[in-house]
Amino acid sequence: DRLQEDHDNAKVLASKLDAISGIEVKHDRNDINMVYCEIPNDLIKEEKLVKEMKKNEIIINGAEKGEYRFVTNKDVSREDLDIFMKVIEELTK
Repeated sequence: DRLQEDHDNAKVLASKLDAISGIEVKHDRNDINMVYCEIPNDLIKEEKLVKEMKKNEIIINGAEKGEYRFVTNKDVSREDLDIFMKVIEELTK
């Protein structure tokens, strides 16, 4: 079922983000296909994150009130999540 796949992808994304020191996943706020988290600007600058994701054909919005909201949907595959996490990991080295 499509919605279940989105939910599973969001869980995978939250888990992978949680594994990176300095990123705070808001587990109490995560919804069916949304992951909320804080990524401190001294860990990854917001502008750099948005720019690097776009280079990899992943469009994200900047943080709002210090929080990012990442959404999984029918256009987001597990491969996309792997690319997303590769960018995050590269930027946090």
